[in-house]
Amino acid sequence: MKTVTEDMEKELTTMCNLSEGIAEKHFNKGLKLGEKRGEKRGEKRGEKQGKTSVLINLWKLEKNMDKLAAVSGWTKQQIQDMLKEHKLI
Repeated sequence: MKTVTEDMEKELTTMCNLSEGIAEKHFNKGLKLGEKRGEKRGEKRGEKQGKTSVLINLWKLEKNMDKLAAVSGWTKQQIQDMLKEHKLI
């Protein structure tokens, strides 16, 4: 049976510490990437909600699908789907 020498123990400790450092580095990198993706999704969601709110208000003022499409950049089908979702048509 082999025994663990003090040098072997030091090397093992060093390797474990290096492994932990590498794992932490990649974990933090993944965390930052996830945060960026989450922020982008949130921004897109907020942008869509804002545009939806404006389009609903315009629809209530004057029910003109062509005008809504022109100001929003959405297709008429997208607008119809949104209006149906909000039970406005």
